[in-house]
Amino acid sequence: MGSEPRNMVAPKRSASPLESAVLKSTKKPSSRNSDSTAGAIGAPADVPVRIIVSLRSDSKAKWNDPEPNTYLDPSTIPGNEDAEIDAETKELSDMSGLPFPDDFADLRWLERIDGLAFVKGNRIGYCDAKLIRRLQIHHKFWVAMEEPTRQTSELAFELFDRYGRLCKEFREHPVHRGTGVWGSELDGGDIILFESIRIEPGHRHQKIGTKIVNAVLNKARRKSTKFFALAKPRCLVEEIDFENTEQRVVATEAAEQFFRSIGFRRVGTSGWFAFTDDSRHPSTHLENSDDWNQSRFSQVPQPTVETFSRLGGPDMVDSECVRLLQTDLRLQLEDNPGVLLDETENTILHLLALRTWPKSIAYAIDEWPQLKSVRNREGHTPLEALQTLMETSRTTRTENGKTYVVSDDFRGFSSLQVASLGALEGVTVCDLDKVPKDVIARVFTTPKQEFQRIPGASEIQWTLRLKYGCTCGQCLGGFLSPRMQQALRQQSGLQLGALWDQIDDGPAWLKWNRTELRRVSFTTQDLMENHKNLRVGFVTLSKHFSTCIEQKRVPDEANILEVSQGSGEWPPVTQLYLRCGGTISAAVTMIFHKVKDRSSWATCSSNRRTFWAPWAQPDPMPGIVECRNDLEFGFVTGMCGYEGSEV
Repeated sequence: MGSEPRNMVAPKRSASPLESAVLKSTKKPSSRNSDSTAGAIGAPADVPVRIIVSLRSDSKAKWNDPEPNTYLDPSTIPGNEDAEIDAETKELSDMSGLPFPDDFADLRWLERIDGLAFVKGNRIGYCDAKLIRRLQIHHKFWVAMEEPTRQTSELAFELFDRYGRLCKEFREHPVHRGTGVWGSELDGGDIILFESIRIEPGHRHQKIGTKIVNAVLNKARRKSTKFFALAKPRCLVEEIDFENTEQRVVATEAAEQFFRSIGFRRVGTSGWFAFTDDSRHPSTHLENSDDWNQSRFSQVPQPTVETFSRLGGPDMVDSECVRLLQTDLRLQLEDNPGVLLDETENTILHLLALRTWPKSIAYAIDEWPQLKSVRNREGHTPLEALQTLMETSRTTRTENGKTYVVSDDFRGFSSLQVASLGALEGVTVCDLDKVPKDVIARVFTTPKQEFQRIPGASEIQWTLRLKYGCTCGQCLGGFLSPRMQQALRQQSGLQLGALWDQIDDGPAWLKWNRTELRRVSFTTQDLMENHKNLRVGFVTLSKHFSTCIEQKRVPDEANILEVSQGSGEWPPVTQLYLRCGGTISAAVTMIFHKVKDRSSWATCSSNRRTFWAPWAQPDPMPGIVECRNDLEFGFVTGMCGYEGSEV
């Protein structure tokens, strides 16, 4: 590590756009402190090295904690004069064109930081880093991070979920958690992303890269009270032209050792390394040699590749695969059912799972059940490999190098995917297209003592929960989780109470509730102004919405209407509202919107102080089981039939 103590935090002050330090290069250090991703090259020792850290934006340079969300107009900020900057630094910065143009001037949450090293007036090292203010973008983390660069996109989609929280697998999975030193603390705080570090040949292996990184970290300490630094060593060597794969692997391993030497440790089993200033953090006590190392790719014998190549053909189908497993491939698999078929160490069951062939999966499990627990190079069992593939298809779509977030458009997995999951989990699933809708509804509303009287009730429940990604086993309709149910009921109660206020005064009521009424046609609003029963009908729909959930019904229009008709209300205000042009959707969609607005993760925090950050809040629903579907507001709204109402 550098000379800077890990737990040192510089006194808070306004960060200067330019900072400089003169350091001495050292003799060649050990290989763990390598600054190069390529081979070692000799270099002169005891040469003064000047490190300059430059911020690209004057306005963002003044943007520091404890109020990191205050944007300053560049026209109101003094020039770059700084008494601490000496003449040589100014000359070098002018000669280099510092500060460089801010390519992301319109992104207030992203600040570029350049670290440069000079020897005798010549630039011999460069580091490109980015300070990411997560508090401002956590509600749209994937969408925001996809835009700037390839590395910001990879960081977002490879390491975090759509709200900027560390992926659950890197916290809890028995293999993917790696050493286990990183956890939910990575859900919050700013991010310093090191995108590239380049030291010129002739100056490598002298800790110059280390000094540049430490200088950038020192700059970050003045701008953020809490941050994590992240880097993907593999990206540092991807732009280098190597003669063969082996050279690239060696260079990547050298880059990983470089980051370990300055205190970074791998996040789970991912390709990403993280750093924290917190001296109490477990990562600071993990030796370099104890950090997780990914094994190298295995070479698969050519005869094995040729034998099983037919299964990967575009014309191969499930039934034909079963036939091959029973005939041509049976001898090879009987001798060694766990044979690895590719460099990612997939077994035959992994391959079948990834192709979503339920008949072949069932046959293979029946013949070789031990394959269910075998893990591939990525640490996945066949079931986990399929689940990972399905999660990706549920959340993202990639076209022409751009990743689109499609989570809100998800409407369930395909029947083949569900059948494959069922085969791998050992549960019986059914064809939902052949099950009457009223039977599906009864599965969730029927009391437990009468549940078994419904033919195939358990199979229907399992199928729905597999289809819609339920992980808690309690989702209503397979998609409406217990926490979402609780949040919707709470909000419907709040909305019901708020709408009753001033209900006797038509004009005042319409003015006071114009936000809640924005989906009601102007014609209907005119009628509501003069007829109290229409206003009461609109309000009462919030009560019927909550009753639906209490009765374990999906709160779609059909069920809400049925609850209304069975409520015995008199006068029939709900029916009157509907006959006068009102709609159920206009009355209840706002409940979904406000539930999302009340969610600390799914709502913009740009106007909040740091202590209001979602990662600083306690669990709002302790004691209620968590589910994958808890924060999927767009998905749930669409599944309830309110397709045209984005949340």
